[in-house]
Amino acid sequence: MLYSCLIGATAQEVPRDDASAIVRRALIENKRDLNVLRDYIYMSDGAVNTFDNSNNIVKTSSRKVENFYLDGSPYKRIVQQDGKPLSEDQRTKQERYLDNQIKDTVSASPKHKEDRERKAYKALEEDNVIREDIANGFIFTIIAEETRGGDRCIKLSAEPKEGFKGKSSLRALLPFLHGSIWIDVDKGQWMDIDATPITKVGAGITYLSDQSAIHLHQEPIRDNVWVITKEDFRLDARLFWDRKNVQVIKTYSDFKRFSSSVRVLAAEDGASGQTQSEKIPK
Repeated sequence: MLYSCLIGATAQEVPRDDASAIVRRALIENKRDLNVLRDYIYMSDGAVNTFDNSNNIVKTSSRKVENFYLDGSPYKRIVQQDGKPLSEDQRTKQERYLDNQIKDTVSASPKHKEDRERKAYKALEEDNVIREDIANGFIFTIIAEETRGGDRCIKLSAEPKEGFKGKSSLRALLPFLHGSIWIDVDKGQWMDIDATPITKVGAGITYLSDQSAIHLHQEPIRDNVWVITKEDFRLDARLFWDRKNVQVIKTYSDFKRFSSSVRVLAAEDGASGQTQSEKIPK
């Protein structure tokens, strides 16, 4: 029953040990939520930790941002920088910049609007191709059933397939990674992904350290929509004399669904050239 819930079929239709089918459903068949954030306003808290050669943190910066879409275009409004609210001057400059961006979007030519939509579609397609590469490029093995965040999950190990040639932007990196994926038993959605290099890649002045790591966490918000709510990237790599030894942590919260539209105020509105957004809670 456990596996038939996850793959949406009876035990007779799909083998109980078909881990690949379980992962494929979680990554690909359940991809409807990839573009759903266009209907939401949400907050993101990001922190960047920089390490020295002994892996001690020597610098930390953070930023809290409000993210939203208007007429299909993404916008960001900085709320805090390094734990402090923006100054009045910074807020004024930011609002002026956002107003100009929105105005340019609204008044853009049909060709520019098509280009923008094409770019957004391309980004969405790249997410899909990455998911395909993960589903097809790894050997998955069911190793345990666990409770995570109060939900029943199965844990699967992931090891790269020898000789697999991917198509995504990560195709050169994926063969050097392995890890685990946790999938919610009842919903069939993936909840956590952990990945690390199999071993140190490269040597000398060009390498990717095995201290590098990726952690992604996904959970439902409203309307049974699943989104990534935490990203944790640890990178220790060197390309010739350029070394990156950083950790980037982002959390996403306060999701509120809106129907948004934008219009440019005309002269008779008393504010020629300014923009106005209308957000209607759903």
